[in-house]
Amino acid sequence: MTSVKFPQQWGFLYCETWGMNIIDSMSSQIVLYLSKVSQSLASGHATEHSYRPELRDLFVALTKYNVINEPKGSEHGKPDFIFLSGQ
Repeated sequence: MTSVKFPQQWGFLYCETWGMNIIDSMSSQIVLYLSKVSQSLASGHATEHSYRPELRDLFVALTKYNVINEPKGSEHGKPDFIFLSGQ
């Protein structure tokens, strides 16, 4: 698994009950996502939308759906993401 240094404020990733880093048991996709988010956050210029490409990639990796960020509006409104199967 890739070694990633996370910000100190992410101390919640350590679980005293189990005596292990929860991140050790996460899949490599989640580790990669957290690493990318950490880099964006560290830049000091990130906004909510800055993290969406990484989140989309994580959704695709974990669900195998075709995930569209910022789809066109419909009668149901305008969601941040839609998940399409078989496309």
